[in-house]
Amino acid sequence: MTGPRPLAPNLVMVQLGLILGPILLAGVAYALRQQPGYSAPAALPDGVQYALPVICVLALGGVMVVRGIRANAKGDQQFASLSIIGWATSEAAALAGCVYYFMNGDPKWAVTGIFVQLFSALLLPAKRPT
Repeated sequence: MTGPRPLAPNLVMVQLGLILGPILLAGVAYALRQQPGYSAPAALPDGVQYALPVICVLALGGVMVVRGIRANAKGDQQFASLSIIGWATSEAAALAGCVYYFMNGDPKWAVTGIFVQLFSALLLPAKRPT
């Protein structure tokens, strides 16, 4: 006798939550930096700005690998797990850029990371193709 079938997560809501996290972090960093008398925390080393493009490229590469594996997913649970793994790799690039913006005040990597995440949402849609 088998138990009840586990419910599949609502992938659209999971994807939306993962996308909104870095956007809200960038918004908080922007709001803090606009405050009069704001003193930035200790800045990250300059070498971090050279690692951020590598992180973005690796995130896109990870999304492409997950996309290929996800195309052969057997069940809904495997499809959901692989989708979340792919979205999390792109979220890592967005969060890294947002942290760099918060610490150093340069928003270009936050914007780039968020675009990487949005692009990965296009590559890995939440709805399973029929």
